[in-house]
Amino acid sequence: MSAETSTQKSTGGFLSAAANIFSSVRLAVALIALVSLICSAGTFLPQMKPYSFYIERYGGFANLIFLFSLNDIYHSFIFYFAVAFLCLNIFVCTIRRLKGRVRALSYTGETSPEKHIAGLKYICSVEDFDAGRLAAFEKKLKMAGYRLYTKTIESGTAGYAESGRYFFIGEQLVHLSIIVIIAGAMIGNIFGYKTYARLYPGDTYKVPAARYQLLRNELEKLVARSRETGSDSHTAAGELLKKLEAERGKELFSLKVTDFTTEYFPAASPDTAEAHVKNWNTRFTLIDEGTEKFSGVISVNSPLRYKGVDIYQSSYYKAQDRIKKLILTAVYNQKSGPARSETLEFKNVGDEQSLQDGKYKFRLASFVPDFRFDPESREIYSAGDTADNPAVKLVMTDSLANGTKQVWLFKNIKGFADSTLNESGCGFTIDIENLEISGREGSGLQINYDPGAGLVWFGCFLITCGLFMSFNISRKRIWYSFDASRKNIIAGAVTNKDCPDFAAGFARLFEFEDAAGK
Repeated sequence: MSAETSTQKSTGGFLSAAANIFSSVRLAVALIALVSLICSAGTFLPQMKPYSFYIERYGGFANLIFLFSLNDIYHSFIFYFAVAFLCLNIFVCTIRRLKGRVRALSYTGETSPEKHIAGLKYICSVEDFDAGRLAAFEKKLKMAGYRLYTKTIESGTAGYAESGRYFFIGEQLVHLSIIVIIAGAMIGNIFGYKTYARLYPGDTYKVPAARYQLLRNELEKLVARSRETGSDSHTAAGELLKKLEAERGKELFSLKVTDFTTEYFPAASPDTAEAHVKNWNTRFTLIDEGTEKFSGVISVNSPLRYKGVDIYQSSYYKAQDRIKKLILTAVYNQKSGPARSETLEFKNVGDEQSLQDGKYKFRLASFVPDFRFDPESREIYSAGDTADNPAVKLVMTDSLANGTKQVWLFKNIKGFADSTLNESGCGFTIDIENLEISGREGSGLQINYDPGAGLVWFGCFLITCGLFMSFNISRKRIWYSFDASRKNIIAGAVTNKDCPDFAAGFARLFEFEDAAGK
């Protein structure tokens, strides 16, 4: 039995000590200072830069920056640790204060209030105070919103009146709101995402689920770091690709762009040639679960909000990524005699042309305005919107061999496809003779998904209510002792908000029109 009691005391002592630590004001100040320091570091230390940037600027400290995730400090374990402990500190402090406040609700006054009254700030003693005046005094207290508790004592009556006894709800709401706001911000920070999309009329963008986008962001960081450092990331990338594949098709909804227009301010004068952009408008149709829900317009000051996703009009693009006319020249390999050639003309991606009476068919598969190739991911992409290094991909079908082969042609590199065609035994070479490109305007949209935004707004509502209650509800307490034999009363009062109005109101409680207290 004694061992069990000893264990209970030990456990209770440990919990009490832990509660004292986590409710400490010093700890709260230290944690707030730590969070402020981390936020300052996130301001002065450039974020989300490539590894080479930190090596060039900070030298050997770049490895420490990546080790502690200081390059993405608001997603680092240091930031999460500091914020989590700050919330714990606020929570423990709130619970401890709340326990004291709740216990105080059972207080109903003193049996002998004279000694207690002597130590109060506001004191009033009135002689010639009979039972009629006492009744009038107590009626005034009730009319003023006080809850009254009375006890019959040997000399007369002891009373305690209290107004605003639930004043502490305001301060508790403020504490709770801080935790709710931080929780909402952390949920958005961990499970939300921000991405950008470049869309042209006719394009459909599938707004990804949070899990898919987070995995994609992680894969992009891994590939970028591997490219910078030369490390082998195939194993880790393979695992991420498997997870991505499992999440594919779980988009939140789809956005089909039907049109994009640019509005301009009217020219100041006929001589002014330069036009200034007034607004960008992206017309869209929203598709959810295969059904067109509604259509609308996204503009600079009018975002789309749907299923917790905010889509903003961020920018616009003018790209030269459409073929107006493509003319290819096929030159046959001949050892003697005049050179023989044929011309193939394409006007759109997907067009087909043939050579040698249909023996070889060529389909224009794609066009890349500024060709680039990533050897790490083996991805072909366009480095920009202008046609600085234009390339086209053809799919060649050999009707006799019943096979296909991809053929890349470059405007700036003649004979690039010669080796591919020679291996196929075609007996001819192909090059770009003429390439005409048409431009088009596209919309730049910013997609934000923040699942914690609702909590943040709820926290703002709580803090508004809490501050309103804290500023407008005060706790007022009055103790009094009425001596029936001496016909006198002594009363004392205190409030948690010292103001002249309370002192004047306290004095008016003892003002009566006549001796009867009426």
